Amino acid sequence: MLGIYYFDRLYNEFWIFAGLILLPIIILQILLIFLNIKRNKKALSFTIITFLLGFIILIYNDTELFKSEILMKAVLVDDLSSLELKLRNNNTFELVPISYLGSSEKFTGKYTIDNNKIIFNNRPYDNDFIPDTVYIIENKIIIKFNTAGEPDTSFANYFRIDKNELKKNVP
Repeated sequence: MLGIYYFDRLYNEFWIFAGLILLPIIILQILLIFLNIKRNKKALSFTIITFLLGFIILIYNDTELFKSEILMKAVLVDDLSSLELKLRNNNTFELVPISYLGSSEKFTGKYTIDNNKIIFNNRPYDNDFIPDTVYIIENKIIIKFNTAGEPDTSFANYFRIDKNELKKNVP
């Protein structure tokens, strides 16, 4: 459980200290636990089972093995950061902000598709940067339109679609 907390929370907050301070302390604590319970078979069995359970939970949360198939994958690239959007087969989405410091909080929720519109049923971001409805036009997901009603494809105003397995009738 500490490993899950470490990777999900502490690493994103204290990434500089992770390798230098936090990781060696956690490894030392785990070694001390194993040395102290080496004499007690029940405690050793319980510890191994707990570590295996934590490892399974970590794999379940952080890998694609048990998740629904990705139908669309798109990336919005900014100066020093990016947003990765994944639309899944079970009508859920994931939006992960990634910066030069690493990834941060993942935003998840439900979406629906209406012709060339992606409608996010849950707010996809903390602020109004990404609206509730975006449009698929060619190989881009458009966030904004200019005053003339044309898609705004200027820098950092659209997602580049890297994978698209959605309905073939979506333009």
